[in-house]
Amino acid sequence: MNEKLVAELYACLRQPPRAALCLSGGGIRSATFGLGVLQGLARHDLLHQFHYLSTVSGGGYVGSWLTSWIHRKGLSHVLQELKNAPTSKLEPEPKPIRHLREYSNFLTPQLGLLSADTWTLVATYLRNLLLNWLAIVPLLLAVLMIPRFGMATPPIETRGHLWIFLAAGFVCTTIPIAYICLNLPTVREALRGHRHFFTDREGQGSFLRWCLLPLLTSGLLLTTAWAWLRNSGGVLDEQVSLTILGQHIPTVALFMAIGMVVHTIGWAIPIALLLQVGSRERWNAGVLAVKKFRRAFDRSQFQFLLLSGALGGLSAWILATKFFPYPGRNIEYYVCFAATLLIVTFLFAGTLYVGLVSRSTSDQDREWWARSGAWMLIGTVVWSALSLVVIFGPVWMFHLPRVLLSVGGVTGLLSLLLGFSAKTPGQGPGEQKNGWQTIARQYAPVLAAPIFILILAASLALLTSWMIEEVARVVPLQTDWGPDAPLLPFPDPSGHFIILRHAN
Repeated sequence: MNEKLVAELYACLRQPPRAALCLSGGGIRSATFGLGVLQGLARHDLLHQFHYLSTVSGGGYVGSWLTSWIHRKGLSHVLQELKNAPTSKLEPEPKPIRHLREYSNFLTPQLGLLSADTWTLVATYLRNLLLNWLAIVPLLLAVLMIPRFGMATPPIETRGHLWIFLAAGFVCTTIPIAYICLNLPTVREALRGHRHFFTDREGQGSFLRWCLLPLLTSGLLLTTAWAWLRNSGGVLDEQVSLTILGQHIPTVALFMAIGMVVHTIGWAIPIALLLQVGSRERWNAGVLAVKKFRRAFDRSQFQFLLLSGALGGLSAWILATKFFPYPGRNIEYYVCFAATLLIVTFLFAGTLYVGLVSRSTSDQDREWWARSGAWMLIGTVVWSALSLVVIFGPVWMFHLPRVLLSVGGVTGLLSLLLGFSAKTPGQGPGEQKNGWQTIARQYAPVLAAPIFILILAASLALLTSWMIEEVARVVPLQTDWGPDAPLLPFPDPSGHFIILRHAN
């Protein structure tokens, strides 16, 4: 569609003189405001000029009242009643408006302990709450199960799976590099008129699917493979032995070589992809994109690419051999931080490359790199926080039961009460601008809600341990904690860690 056709279409739509009155939602406050709007429009002879009425929630309450009144008495009668000034102090408003004000509590018209309206509201609330829990709680439990797969590492006898995980991890590492290269502004500009394959993968959702998710997956796969390799013990150079021309290659050199190869493949994929998907009629566009990409990827940048890849491999070697030489000995901390630190080494290599080639890249490219790095940091923080809550959250609850339970109840109540308070962002009468009451009202809901969520997640993690234990007692599963393991509530955190470590 061209601009002229769109302009003609809008002109046709605007030819009939049509107007709509829209009453928004917001409960009884919105309904009260909507009633005032209707009376004001009627008194200024404007209400009859509207052709459509659109309402929702509280606005729907007063809107349905208006249409029902019009249906019974007619539009002219309703307009006259709405615009008339009060003639009696005892009955200042027409009967329909007075009836509306008397029954403004439309959720529970008749209040009382034995009122059916009150118990209908309670039953409706409990029903909706249960339905939401049935949809949300299983999803939360499934998410909280993810760190457990890292804790329950399979035995080292599954050596064949190790190499599969390594290969899949390296493939998942090259995908984000290729995606970043194809979405640099200098390259993307040349692909505007090319295939939808490129233009459909520019948004944030595409970045999360094609860059962040594969990168997080690669971190989990590679760290799992490293744990399988090192949990068997032995000397690393004997486990990972590579000989070229009769010379043994040290492990550090192997890590650096892998870093260079992964970076090179990640940058070579965009060139091959640009040449492959270019159709004959648009071959010039494909060649133009390749030329622009190669111009940004000259010989000096190739050297910087190898250097940054080698340094990234070196940092990964330091992380693996110095921080986590035997992951099984500190498996809890390994699950929480190994994958995130490996992604940090990826960011370290990318930062080095951006700094080395900064003279030949544009500000838009560097801004894109910075934003992609921000999303990677978000992913690492979320993974570490999730793992800490699942693994150590129940332990903290064991050590501080009274404090955590009281804080959990108080913070949940504060979130509920202060979150709906009309005074939350404002200042009460007679209070100083920076008084402690004002500060507490402003920041208590902000701090209370995350604390309550953390306590809820830790409780669900503990519930998951109990569910696994109960299933193991009923279903003949292969477990290591034995028939004499204590039922929850555990007397100490060891029961939780036993299930975390041995629920294979």
